[in-house]
Amino acid sequence: GEDGEGEGEQQSSARPPATKPASLDALERRIALGDLNAKDELFTRAEQGEAAAQRNLARLYAEGLHGFDKDPFLARHWADKAVINGDLEAMIVLGDLWSHGRGGPMDEAVAISFYERAANGGLSSAQLKLARVYDTADSEHSNSLLAYRWYRAALDNGEQRAKEGVERLGAFLDFEQRAYVNRLLSSSGQRAGQDGG
Repeated sequence: GEDGEGEGEQQSSARPPATKPASLDALERRIALGDLNAKDELFTRAEQGEAAAQRNLARLYAEGLHGFDKDPFLARHWADKAVINGDLEAMIVLGDLWSHGRGGPMDEAVAISFYERAANGGLSSAQLKLARVYDTADSEHSNSLLAYRWYRAALDNGEQRAKEGVERLGAFLDFEQRAYVNRLLSSSGQRAGQDGG
């Protein structure tokens, strides 16, 4: 019948097993080589709601890679979709677009909110980016304690590029400030191994 009950089971057992979709890295390598089918597949997967594919499209448009025209408006469009679908890495892409006013208004506070969401999700690259935002002396958002907190979270999460910031800022913080950051990190349950998905 039209509702597919009973019938669907017979049809699905008669179908050959579904092939696993290509990894996004493999797809991007094919796109870089000019494979239009790979480009179509990436668009299809993004349009079907695959957050990682949406993020990859956002990045390709943002950076103008592999034959994609640099288009910050389309970059924001796809990054927005990926963020709505919960992609932490897309939050960094979208934060960067807001931070630099590419494809729309510039608003550092909005950018920081995206970096914080990704950092709170355990993404060490976002933790490092957020630490660097707070560690910028000429920024209205400059805050040594928050910079130290996010450098520490990133370092605890395996991001070795955060070590210099931890050592430099840690030398200027007193015992109570360092203890405060330790309590924040232990209560937030920051976990290692969140990058790379």
